[in-house]
Amino acid sequence: MSRCLQLVIICWLSHFTQVGVASAADKSLIRQSIEKAVPYIVTEGNAWIESKDCSSCHRTSFMTWSLAAAADVGVDIDLAELEELRVWSRDDLNKLNEDDQKPAATRNLECVSHILWAERKRFTPRNDHSTRATFLKYVVDGQLETGLWKANGQLPLQRRDKVETALVSSMWHALALGTSPDSAAQDARKKAMVPIIKATPGASTEEFMLRILLADQSQDDKQTDHWVSELKSQQREDGSWNWVGETGSDPMATGMALYAFRSAGLPSNDAAILKAVDFLLSHQAENGSWETTPGTKTKAKGQPVETSIYWGTCWSVIGLSEVLKDDPR
Repeated sequence: MSRCLQLVIICWLSHFTQVGVASAADKSLIRQSIEKAVPYIVTEGNAWIESKDCSSCHRTSFMTWSLAAAADVGVDIDLAELEELRVWSRDDLNKLNEDDQKPAATRNLECVSHILWAERKRFTPRNDHSTRATFLKYVVDGQLETGLWKANGQLPLQRRDKVETALVSSMWHALALGTSPDSAAQDARKKAMVPIIKATPGASTEEFMLRILLADQSQDDKQTDHWVSELKSQQREDGSWNWVGETGSDPMATGMALYAFRSAGLPSNDAAILKAVDFLLSHQAENGSWETTPGTKTKAKGQPVETSIYWGTCWSVIGLSEVLKDDPR
């Protein structure tokens, strides 16, 4: 064997040994990062509930989702407190508005769909099946003749095209409807997918994540691979993604990308995933949050604000938790 060939083999073996060691180390660091974020999510989430007394689309649903995701990978979570929070958020969405006597959920359908999607495997027989059916009906009844839905609450104030914002809301609803075999839900999803598929792709990472999730839910491998490739092409040099356009490195968008890739079956050692994990681990603040998350509203002018930091922290935990799960066989 030539000296040159020996060196090549040694380098090759060294590389894969280092990858294995780094992978094991990364798992430990990822878990530590999630554990560090949990107290922030709990404390700030409860403070919001106490001061605002509402289930917002950027707050309570992602609080429960991120904490449940952390629990799924073995992070110590107060499960009794989490269940109380779930029950409270569902009851809050079913409360009647004082002005029109309609359920609060009708003005916050995005929160309803976030819950339906995130907790699709968590609804328990106690009373959740009736709640699930009620939530699905809210979504079905809110669909417009076009097959889409309008964006609720303050979402139209986001710093992205209003058409894209409404499309993203519609994609969340289609995804939620796809979790149910109910004929009304399936018919509404089918109606929604026509304009969703025809729509010109937008600029936000959230939309590309949802296109991946919808294609995967539809078992369309070709489209799933296409949108995965598109989202990968948008990764920044530092391993992050922009939330929309060229707005800078964004932990929230990076968490979304991680969640999309893992949902599509990419292995945890995929190069794009490893770069994204490195970005998140190196940008977590001492208080456990990702405080560099830019605000999503136009008036935030791309600067971090409290609500975006909370949203970004929840998404970072959701994405990192997916990386800790076993790769699909």
